[in-house]
This record gives sequence, structure tokens and C-alpha cells, in this order.
Amino acid sequence: MKLKRMLTLFILIMAIMLSSTKVLAENNIPKPSAEGAIVVDVDSKDILFIKNPDKRLYPASTTKLLTAILLAENKKPGYILTYSSAAASQEPFILGLKPGTKITAEEAMDAMLLYSANDIAYMIGENLGVSKEGFAAMMNSKIQSLKLSNTHFVTANGLHDDNHFTSAYDLSVIAREAYKYPWIMNTLKKTSSQIKLDNNTVIALENRNKLLNKDGNVGGKTGFTTPAGRCLVSYYERDGRRLVGVVLKSEKDSEDKMLFKDMEDIINYSYNLKKTTLYSSGKAIKDYRLSYKLFNFFGPEKEINTSLYTDKDVQVYESSDNRNIHIEPLKINPFNIKKNTPVAKLFVDTREKQACYFLYSTVSSKDILRSNLIPYSLVTFLILSLIIFLYFKFKKVPKQNIRYR
Repeated sequence: MKLKRMLTLFILIMAIMLSSTKVLAENNIPKPSAEGAIVVDVDSKDILFIKNPDKRLYPASTTKLLTAILLAENKKPGYILTYSSAAASQEPFILGLKPGTKITAEEAMDAMLLYSANDIAYMIGENLGVSKEGFAAMMNSKIQSLKLSNTHFVTANGLHDDNHFTSAYDLSVIAREAYKYPWIMNTLKKTSSQIKLDNNTVIALENRNKLLNKDGNVGGKTGFTTPAGRCLVSYYERDGRRLVGVVLKSEKDSEDKMLFKDMEDIINYSYNLKKTTLYSSGKAIKDYRLSYKLFNFFGPEKEINTSLYTDKDVQVYESSDNRNIHIEPLKINPFNIKKNTPVAKLFVDTREKQACYFLYSTVSSKDILRSNLIPYSLVTFLILSLIIFLYFKFKKVPKQNIRYR
């Protein structure tokens, strides 16, 4: 009895520990103040953290990442851009350039991404698209090519417009597209830069990304308008992995502490996140009924019960995003199934990737033969009997030589 009580107590303690571990893991999931947030692995396309990924929100100055993409696609760093009176009307008016001023595309990229100059972003759009409307058409053409369903842009700089919106997921796609352009990424990595005007005036530019060079942060773009709230896109390279984080409409505070905390929380969580096993290698995933004809290509239709299993662990990141799992049988003759013959495929689909695993059967052609020993034995007996009958029926009897005396 004493041993039984000790065993019961041990089981109870283990149950409490496992429960506590689960609660602790759930408590470790970040709860950012932002209304929309996401973290995506750039290379594997795994979504590691989400919060309202498809909710339409205002992007503010994070819009400028798309403006930067269009600039990098269409112009070289040395291309000369002209500043207009329309650009000077953009708020806030920070750099103090005069209409007619000319600067290089590289200086414009620096001013737009480091200092978030709205007038410079407008100037870029005007020089590329001829007009505000022309550049908006370019932006939305690029958005369409990226297959973004919750994004529509109106302005090059992200100043508020009710029809200018995106989502955390869509903005992560734009951010990862920007990753493809060394010019953009090298600009985001700068801590400072400057614009040199013809009159020898030098305008200093400081990077407003407070996370730059901290814990693997290699760049980012901030944004703010009253309707959009605090917004941030961040690029991280840590432990050989490249992650992109997006935070939209974070809580406003005087020093942006909550915005940057939101980003650090979801990024650190994502780097520490481990995959969970959906299906273990060698263990049954699904019961399956294998159909076959009794005599391979003819005869009555029969079925044999089997289980499907994979020879690899099926692992995923639990990000609470949509995931679709389905099985597709392969066209294969059951009489050809051996131990290492795949009979189906298991697909694990997420937003941007599809993982495929071969599935194997717990039965083989030998099991089919064993399950039909009686009919196969009977048919074999009948065939042999027929052969013997025919042999003796048509066997030629040799003629005997008869001698007469």
C-alpha cells in the first residue's frame, strides 16, 4: 500500500510539473500592444509570430520601403532628382530645400529611409511617376505583382489617407522584397549620412531606428501618424537566421519605448521558438484501406486495412496561423508495395510554403498474398489439375510393333 501511495504521489507531482510547464510556455508568448504584428523567417518563409496579420491598418512612413524599392528598381544611386514646390508642401518640412534643388538618388534614399523625410519621398515619387497619381499607380502595380490582398497605397511617404492601408502580413512581404536590394539594405544599416548642396550647405541625417546594431538588428523603418499610431519594420540577422518583424499601431508614448519593446519581444520570442512535432517518425498517422484486384489486374475488388506512417518527423512552428494538412494517394500497384515503397504524400500547407512528406504502408504485397491464401491455393490447385488433365488427354501413346510369324 505504501508503494502504491508513493507511486500515486509521483504521478500527481509529474502532472503538476507538466501542467506548470505548459502554462509557463503560454505565458511566454508575447502580447504586444500593437494591433497588428508578425515575424517571418526570410529564407524558410516560416511565420513565427502573428497578431491580427490580415487586419487593415495604416502604415505611416513604413510605406517608404515600397518607395525605396521602386527607386532602386528604376534608378541608379547617381541619378539626379529635382525637388519641386509640391514636395516642399509636404509636412513636416524638415530639410529646408528650395524648389529646383537637385540631389542624387543616393542622397534621396538616405534622407527618406534614415531621416524619414516626407518631402524627399514625395520628390522620389514625383520624379519616377511624373505626378502623385502616376506614382500611386506604380506602387499599386507593384503591390499587385506581390499578390497583396490587404494593401492599397496612395502616397509615396505614407501621410494619412483613408485609402492608404496595409496589413502586418502584407507589409512583411514588402519588407522582404526590400531585402533583395543591397542599396536599400546598405542604406538602412547607416547610422548617419549627409546631403551636400551646391551652395556648400551640408544637411546631416541621423538614423531614427533606435534598435540598429542591437542584438542583431541590421536595419528598420519607423513610422507615425495619429491614425496609424507607432509603426515599425525591423530586420534581424542572428544565429545564421534572417527574420523580419512588423509592428503596426503600437501604443504611443513620448520616447517610443512601447514600440521598440513590442518589436524586441516578438523577435526574441521568435528566435527562441522551437518546432513542435505533428507526427512522429514511424508512428501511424492515418488508417487507410488499400484497394486491389484479387488477381492483380482482374478479379473481384478487395481491400486490406493498413496504416500510413512517415519516416521523418513532421515538425511545424506553432504560430496560430492557418495551416492545411492533406494526404494524396500515389498511383501504385498494391502488388508492388515493399517496405520502402511510398504509397501516398502528406502535404503541410502554410501561407507561403508547402512541405511534402512521403507516407509508407504498414502492409506490403506479402500481406496481400497471405490474406488470400485460400483463394490463391484453390486457383493454383485448379490450374495444376487442368494442366495434368490436359497432359494425359493429349498425351500420344506410342505405336507397338507387331510381328507376324
